[in-house]
Amino acid sequence: MDEDFLNNRLLVIDNELALGRLVKTAAEAAGFEVLFTKKPSVFSETSRNWCPTVLMLDLGMPGTDGIQLLRGLAEDKCAAHVILMSGADSKILEAAM
Repeated sequence: MDEDFLNNRLLVIDNELALGRLVKTAAEAAGFEVLFTKKPSVFSETSRNWCPTVLMLDLGMPGTDGIQLLRGLAEDKCAAHVILMSGADSKILEAAM
């Protein structure tokens, strides 16, 4: 497997399918291999096993605590860059940072 390919892996979690498709299309055009999910359990397992280099995370998904997902990434010592996508209020964004 080409090692450069492993340097361009994007994992996205969002509850909006249309946004996920848009991000996936744009990221693939930029040379990323992209996986998209709406399920927190799939996101957490994939972040451990697939070794993404970039994560895009919606903090405000129904029924999901985005801050808890971030904590799980920290506990797993995930080294991926994290991009937060959220319409959350400033207190939630501060906690995420």
